[in-house]
Amino acid sequence: MEKIKIGLALGAGGARGMCHVGVLQALEENGITPDLITGSSMGAVIGGAYASGLDVEHIMALTRSVNNHLIRDLHIRLKQLGIFKGRRVEKLFNRHIGDATFEDCKIPFACTAVDVESGKLKLFTEGHLWKAIRASMSIPVAFQPVEIDGRLYMDGGVLCRIPIAQIREMGADVVIAVDALGSLSSGKRPNGILDMALRFYDILDWAYSRHRLQGADIMLTPSVERSIMDFQKVRPVIDAGYQCTMDQMTEIKKAVAAAEEKKLSEAAAKAAEDATNSAQL
Repeated sequence: MEKIKIGLALGAGGARGMCHVGVLQALEENGITPDLITGSSMGAVIGGAYASGLDVEHIMALTRSVNNHLIRDLHIRLKQLGIFKGRRVEKLFNRHIGDATFEDCKIPFACTAVDVESGKLKLFTEGHLWKAIRASMSIPVAFQPVEIDGRLYMDGGVLCRIPIAQIREMGADVVIAVDALGSLSSGKRPNGILDMALRFYDILDWAYSRHRLQGADIMLTPSVERSIMDFQKVRPVIDAGYQCTMDQMTEIKKAVAAAEEKKLSEAAAKAAEDATNSAQL
């Protein structure tokens, strides 16, 4: 019987998306390895790094470096398309991932971005991994968009908070999805232009996404309270992802077992049908 495919769909969330590291850690401890991974925005960063072969400890080191690289990359001009150039973050990805392509990934991986000019969602499945990841994490206003093959791309979370449908199309039998943002909270009054832009983005995102977060067998929503641009002290965010996953581990294992049973039943039915057809010949 063909082995079932476990899909892990990691959602957008900026700094909150660091919870994905804890999710991976908890799954590993319980012997659950995803066969397919999709990611959007920070989900693309963590998912792409893991799919490329980096272990959880290595990814933790990568995420801890993000904040310092952002601060040193701050450069505002009215005509530029984002507050952060993202050049230092690109170099950080290059240092950890190198020239790896999607085809080099140890686990099949795809990530989303949005074509700035056409307004359409793009699913990246080939080419250089780091560049597609950088495009997927380009939060509007915060990061400058990325040009790939003559097209400008921004954050995949603008149109696809969590790539659930995409991982189903890739062949996942069981989908574990991680929503790092959760439902819209009342929050606090924005402090400055970046805070205001991010709050605006949060409201639009929730209005667009709340009816589209369907189709997962397991939805993990770690409890994280912080700005999506606050990359300092990421350990509590990682721990939240770990704890949320451990809390639902029984349900995760039940979903995997149910998919295995379904696959076994389908294989038995197919064998019986083939036997009947052969007997009639």
